[in-house]
Amino acid sequence: MYIRLQEGTDPVAAEQSVRSLIGKYMGKTLQSLAEYMSLKEGEYSFTWELQPLKDIYLDSAHIRYSYERKGNAQVLYFLSLIAAFILFIACFNYIMLTIGHSIDRMKELAIMKIVGARRMDIVRLFWVESFLMSVMALLLGIVLAEQLLPLFNRFAQKTLTFTLYQNWSSYVFLFLLILLIIFSTSSYIARFLFRHNDPLSVLRKENPLSRGNRFARVFIFLQYFISVGLLVCTLVIVRQLHYLKNQDVGFDRENIVVLNVDFPMSKIHALKTRLLDNPVVEEVSMSDRNFVSGSSASTLKTKNGEMIRTRILRVDEDYVATLGLELLEGRNFRETQPGDTVPVVLVNETLVRTFGLEEPLGELLYFDPIGRYVQITGVVRDFHYDSLKDPVDPLILVPFPFNAIWTVFVRIQPENRQAALEHIQKAWEEVVPEFPYEYAFLDDMLDGQYVNEDRWATVTATSATIALFLTAMGLLGLTGLLVSRRIKEIGIRKVNGADTLQILFLLNTDFQKWVLVATLAAFPASWYIMHRWLENFEARISLSWIYFALAGLAAILIALVTVTLRSWKFASKNPVETLRYE
Repeated sequence: MYIRLQEGTDPVAAEQSVRSLIGKYMGKTLQSLAEYMSLKEGEYSFTWELQPLKDIYLDSAHIRYSYERKGNAQVLYFLSLIAAFILFIACFNYIMLTIGHSIDRMKELAIMKIVGARRMDIVRLFWVESFLMSVMALLLGIVLAEQLLPLFNRFAQKTLTFTLYQNWSSYVFLFLLILLIIFSTSSYIARFLFRHNDPLSVLRKENPLSRGNRFARVFIFLQYFISVGLLVCTLVIVRQLHYLKNQDVGFDRENIVVLNVDFPMSKIHALKTRLLDNPVVEEVSMSDRNFVSGSSASTLKTKNGEMIRTRILRVDEDYVATLGLELLEGRNFRETQPGDTVPVVLVNETLVRTFGLEEPLGELLYFDPIGRYVQITGVVRDFHYDSLKDPVDPLILVPFPFNAIWTVFVRIQPENRQAALEHIQKAWEEVVPEFPYEYAFLDDMLDGQYVNEDRWATVTATSATIALFLTAMGLLGLTGLLVSRRIKEIGIRKVNGADTLQILFLLNTDFQKWVLVATLAAFPASWYIMHRWLENFEARISLSWIYFALAGLAAILIALVTVTLRSWKFASKNPVETLRYE
């Protein structure tokens, strides 16, 4: 229901008025419904709330049944957080790489200080350089975003348009973001270089970075904390997706062609008969659901008055054989007997457990949609008629004359797949040529239920790859910065007999300690995030230690290779050159 409020109306007051009106005119009806469902006082509640129209798309994830297109605000926040993380890593890399390559500019800065340059003069110099680089990066980013938007729309199945040029708020945001990046990065770089730049030492070619950078290790910790966390999330999401697509769903999902039928039952029966004319088709069944559209729901009541909510699938007598369902006890629809005086149905294990039926065969249940009793003639093993995200609820399989049929399942011979598809199309065109022929394989449809998870896996994998690459680049600059402060120490160790491998081991040890600390800190954070995410699935993997071990090992190996490659020049340098001015 959509309600337009008058200008200036208080939404809270309007909501209370709507609640009172509904309670006044529908209260007795709802109470009667609760009594019919055998719900006692305190076991049910009815609530109504008004929702602003602009909030429907992003703030309706908690509403299970709605016809409006819905987004997910949590997804938007998560993607924004990933973008912020990557931007942070990029800014840190800019700082470290600039400082790491600033040794060549030390003489320039030293001369500026000698001739009277103040700290703000050097800060302004780096402001200008950072501004030019940021603007160039922004322009390149805008061009790339505009060009890659169609690719993103195909990936995300969206229809986003590039409205940056018409949206002034975006310009303001980008301008403020550039200012923040400029002032935070260039100010720190200038302050660091000014503090560690003694003109006389620089002009004597001494190592100007003689004192430690206490922020470097903090930055490397944060970088690896983010990267390892994203990598753990990627491994878990990919594994969960693989688990969902390969989990036993309780029936044989392979080699089944699904046809959506929306024409009279007489033609559906004719189509089924024509399909079975060829041995390449093994079984054909009809149902009102196709496993992707879910199932309908109703109520069942025992003779003792016990009532439960149950899911309903309307099927024909070949459904069990076509889908490969396991009949645990009893008989199928097709095996009718003279003693069947009431409609017979099949139920799943969950329904038997929920009702506590010790001997379910022959049990009479009052079936609300037809207003009469039905008799349990068989029990099938639980199977997932909905997504694996949802639990298996009590289910009743009802012979299809009670309602319309919308789906035909065709089991084909796997060795004659192409011939079977040609036969199905030919049969369709003979029986219902006026309807367009479309088909899908059931296993593809079931995998399609997890398209959002596929996108999550791609997004997190791409983000983790970018984060690890940027982290490695930052570590490359940081290695040059920190190792340059230890040139004299390296020279002395080599004079005293240390070889190149020993020097590399020494330098790697210092970095690996912080990588290990960041990795261990990322484990509980990523465990919590993935634990909450996995709670959305009824069928889910366990958070094994292997995911954390693989992520930690990858982080350590990347750090090892990066530090070794960057340190090799310093570790293999002739100590005579290192100690020349000592």
